[in-house]
Amino acid sequence: MVDPGGPNSPTVPTVVNAITVTRYHVRYTRSDGKNVQGVDVPFEFDAASTVTVGVAGATLPITLVRANAKQVAPLAALVGTANLITAQAEVTMFGADQAGNPVQAVAFITIDFADWNQQ
Repeated sequence: MVDPGGPNSPTVPTVVNAITVTRYHVRYTRSDGKNVQGVDVPFEFDAASTVTVGVAGATLPITLVRANAKQVAPLAALVGTANLITAQAEVTMFGADQAGNPVQAVAFITIDFADWNQQ
């Protein structure tokens, strides 16, 4: 709830406060500043996935790394080496509450890309 104690707002969530996530966006960055897509990090992408998140929460499986990203630069160059690329995936979820108000949330997760068969 944006303002649970504001005038005319309920003090507990209602069904209108549930959020329906409809899509997400994944973008990669590296702490060393090497952030050229398709050279230093995989290309960012959008994907569709739907879930409604209520008071009890919800689970939404998402793809952090597309399968085809593993077959092109920079990840393909890791095959057969002991090299490692550490990147942060910024995941932005987009959706709306049950009254139609748009919402979004951002989360970050660190990913270590490597040919783990070589490690």
